[in-house]
Amino acid sequence: MLLYWWPRCSTCREARQVLYARGVRPEERDYFADPLTRDELRDLAAGAGGIRRLVATGSPSFRRLGRPLEDLTEAELEAHVLAEPRLLRRPLLRTSGDRVLVGARAIREAAT
Repeated sequence: MLLYWWPRCSTCREARQVLYARGVRPEERDYFADPLTRDELRDLAAGAGGIRRLVATGSPSFRRLGRPLEDLTEAELEAHVLAEPRLLRRPLLRTSGDRVLVGARAIREAAT
């Protein structure tokens, strides 16, 4: 398992704590300190069901794009997420398979 998180994010810290409380100690990656490559982002998107599921549409960073999610191509979304990691929903948890859990709620539910 690999937890993609940002230590400054309280939601990420809470999800991590839930995992730890359940005895789950995934590898961890701060994707702000160690940015994702295009291939890594594509791999995460494939495991999550598409790049659109990874985009934090409620974030100020997304609103600054000034376009609805539906109007952006996958290539545009990739470029935006790679340039601005705050566009990525967090945290993300790659399970032992190819599945990627997106967001704290999905991680909490899987940990129970």
